[in-house]
Amino acid sequence: MSCHRARKLIVFCRYDALTTSNRINYQNALNASNILFAQACGSILTNYCWGESEASRSKMTALQSDFPLEQIFFGVDVWAQNNTGAHQYRSTYPKKGGGGTNTGVAVTKLAELGLSAGVFAPAWSFEHFPGRGRSIERTIWYGDDLPDDVDCSCGNAATRHQQTQGCCISKSARLFPAGSGTFFFTDFSRSFTQHATDGLLHTQLSAQAPLPLAKQRTKQCSQARIAHRLADGPRSKLVIEAQDCLQTDTSSYYIPLYSLNMPVADGLELEVTYRNLVIDTDAVPSLSLKLSNHDQPRLLPVENAGVSTMRAKIGPQAYTDEGGDLQELGIHLTGFSGEGTFPILEIYSISITPFHCDKVPPVHRISDVHLQHQGEGENKHVRLCWKFTDSTEDRMTGIPYSQLTGPFSYFLVNVNGTQLGRMYTLQKIVTEEMEKTFAEKEVEVEIIGVGFVGQSLARHVTTLRLRNEMI
Repeated sequence: MSCHRARKLIVFCRYDALTTSNRINYQNALNASNILFAQACGSILTNYCWGESEASRSKMTALQSDFPLEQIFFGVDVWAQNNTGAHQYRSTYPKKGGGGTNTGVAVTKLAELGLSAGVFAPAWSFEHFPGRGRSIERTIWYGDDLPDDVDCSCGNAATRHQQTQGCCISKSARLFPAGSGTFFFTDFSRSFTQHATDGLLHTQLSAQAPLPLAKQRTKQCSQARIAHRLADGPRSKLVIEAQDCLQTDTSSYYIPLYSLNMPVADGLELEVTYRNLVIDTDAVPSLSLKLSNHDQPRLLPVENAGVSTMRAKIGPQAYTDEGGDLQELGIHLTGFSGEGTFPILEIYSISITPFHCDKVPPVHRISDVHLQHQGEGENKHVRLCWKFTDSTEDRMTGIPYSQLTGPFSYFLVNVNGTQLGRMYTLQKIVTEEMEKTFAEKEVEVEIIGVGFVGQSLARHVTTLRLRNEMI
């Protein structure tokens, strides 16, 4: 488990169900009955009814077969803590009280053995504790105290759902650098959003940007006087807050946001869009850059009022940064005093890209927006399709490039001014609701191509009509 959605990694993992004898027979371990499948896939996710003996034997099997230990993911069933009565119909490690608020106990044991964990049904905290899911989730993942007044559907929450006793999930998680060696971008988008079409909350896992380090990882902050929180609104943002900075306290405070691993020898360019909320005070918030070959961080003061954009060069173009790696990005604060909690800074986006002083903006185009009939019989449907053109320079900049969508991270689709969501392909299925909008009348369709640094690269507007014969 990583604290960042870091470098994108595709893992082909097989589930511990089918054995080499061609039978469904859960092994709850890596053994001779499934290792051939695991080796073919490169990893394995076991069932969740294992014990210490299965984990230890799996480790021995892996070492004998030269199979990487970290690619063995032992299942942990969060719902197992819901068992009631004498008969336990779901079991996970540890057998007594496993899962739920004790999920971290299993993760800790696996970490001790050098093995990985696969958490089954982590939405338990929201489903089992309506209205209190967020606080229970923080108990499971970050070790916050279990609320005293919490109740649940199985009754007697204090007895059935114990405190984590220091074994939260994130305590055993390995921290990976965010981004890549040449690229990092976040606009703090989360994995859910409210759609304009129905006003309901929808999941959008592919849209989640790298989010800051969890609070448990930031306990090295100076007396925890500054913190961060994500806030929703017309645009996602990260809010930096000061907490109980006394008048007599002249210390400086620091909070890390991202762990990075970016060589600066060839030059990097930092761009941050923000709003300074303490412009008329003595407070000085700064962006802090920690480099491997410098004892002290490089501080970039946030000075302007209103929504502003800071740009800075990192590397040979800035003589203080010559060589080394950019290892951490955070927020530094001096000069602020006040009792209570005060918002200091809003950050809307952060990007770090290769620096090219002579770069020429490439030309991008979206074209051939049309409706296309696909499928036959009961699978017959209509799709909105489009194409794009780009330049060869796009593939050589150090910024991500997709074999499917080229320089575009995603496309925004608007119909008659209403946004239908993000598309990560070159088409969108026309739903029944859209068919009613399209049917036998012209509608305005707008396709906007958004790059990996969050900028609009191309836009195409056209009018289309869905003919009856296509429905």
